[in-house]
Amino acid sequence: MAVRVLRPKDLPAVLGVSRDTAWRISRREDFPLPRRIYGEVYGWLSEEIDTWLRARPVSDATGKGVS
Repeated sequence: MAVRVLRPKDLPAVLGVSRDTAWRISRREDFPLPRRIYGEVYGWLSEEIDTWLRARPVSDATGKGVS
């Protein structure tokens, strides 16, 4: 299986949020760290982002957690 790298411009679409919100999320302690690809080029491994998303709590449409 090929490794897919998500660049910063790809992250908002994958997370389903705005660019500013994606930036804030990427600064969280529990968010995967980006990998330096080459020089100043960096990105996140898509499988690490997928794992992080699956670990998020499930909520209903009102934003309250589901018991």
